[in-house]
Amino acid sequence: MNHKIHVCLGLLIALLIVLLGGVSVSADNKDTYAIKKYTENVQFQKDGTAQITVDMTYVFDADMHGVYFQQGLGEQVKQVGPVHAAVNDTAIQPYKGGDTGLELQSYQDTDNDEKGVRFKLHRPVKDGETIRVTWQYTLSHLINAYKDVDELNWRVIGNNWDVPFEDMQLTVAFPQQPLTGMQTWQHGMSSTRGEWNAANGRWTFRQKDYPSQSPLELHMMMPQSVFNADAQVHRVNTDGRQKILQQEAQLKRQEQQRQRIVQTIEWILISLTALCLIFAAWLWMRTRPFVAFVRNENRVYDVPDDLAPAIVGERLSERWMPIERSLSATYMDLIARHYVTVEDDPKGKAKDRQFKLVKNPTELADFEQQALQILFRETLTIGVTRSSRKLELSEKESRRYRKQVRIYRQQLKQASQITWLNLKEILSLKKGLSLVGTY
Repeated sequence: MNHKIHVCLGLLIALLIVLLGGVSVSADNKDTYAIKKYTENVQFQKDGTAQITVDMTYVFDADMHGVYFQQGLGEQVKQVGPVHAAVNDTAIQPYKGGDTGLELQSYQDTDNDEKGVRFKLHRPVKDGETIRVTWQYTLSHLINAYKDVDELNWRVIGNNWDVPFEDMQLTVAFPQQPLTGMQTWQHGMSSTRGEWNAANGRWTFRQKDYPSQSPLELHMMMPQSVFNADAQVHRVNTDGRQKILQQEAQLKRQEQQRQRIVQTIEWILISLTALCLIFAAWLWMRTRPFVAFVRNENRVYDVPDDLAPAIVGERLSERWMPIERSLSATYMDLIARHYVTVEDDPKGKAKDRQFKLVKNPTELADFEQQALQILFRETLTIGVTRSSRKLELSEKESRRYRKQVRIYRQQLKQASQITWLNLKEILSLKKGLSLVGTY
């Protein structure tokens, strides 16, 4: 049962929004003008009619034929009496052909089944011209008179206008002052709230840069003492207080639900953004360059070209580099520097190779000479050779090899300690800190 009531209330609210019209403004061409100021004053009379004055300041950036203004009416609301228009305080006469005049037209919006009256102002304007247009007209039957309360449920601002209002001010005033027992609600996308002044019987709203296509609905419940008994109102032969309160309670729940959804989406987006940032930071830490410091053009950060690979490996290794890798790096470096050649072994098989010393090793570092001694196992003279077939060690040679390797390790350690980097600088380098010192 409650579900059916909620559905009916929802349909009723939607119907009221459609049927109760709102004002909208436009010009002959979209986006060729701006509305600097929009002021609307609605003054209710004791007879139930509302005298409406709309004052608008246009700035044009193209030549145009004029402007028009639409007032939605719905099923009960009526436009009564004459309509007046003025440009810069000069009255505009009814249109009888030509370039200037005020023409009234009825319109029917098939998209939302809205009908109303269009006030069309024929008045040529030039590019860059600023004009102030004033509209004055009267509406009746805006008030719904129930058996227990009166109600105003009206879109003060419609949604069929093209450009924002740079400065908008609305006033809705009633003939009874003070006016107590009034309850007001406002519906729309604006976060600015109107103010009700009971002492003056007046509701006011003001906002800068009010967006286009944003209707503003004013809903009021008031005592029946405001208007005359024979006022021009829409009479409803039922009680209205509970229905109005239930309607607003339903709208409040819907708005709270909408806000919860928006907040949930915001938190999801914030959480996803935070996760993306954390993942990006983690990925950067995993993939950033080994050395991350600010380059100083007055320093030399590149590894010197004459630094032996074994020394580089010794300094950059977390632990001591395995001796096999160190010796292999040294041999490859000596081959690249043309101290040792690798040739086919003339006395061996197809896969056998012969190492040959072709350059005087006396200029080499001690650990490099020791590496050659380990390889050739005899006095280092130019032309000495060693076949890959004879690299296998006997038990006696193994003991000698281990001793030579210890000597090689000590000599390599000494050589690495007198190079361009010391251990403290290497640790700083690994942590991405700036190197200290001058070169």
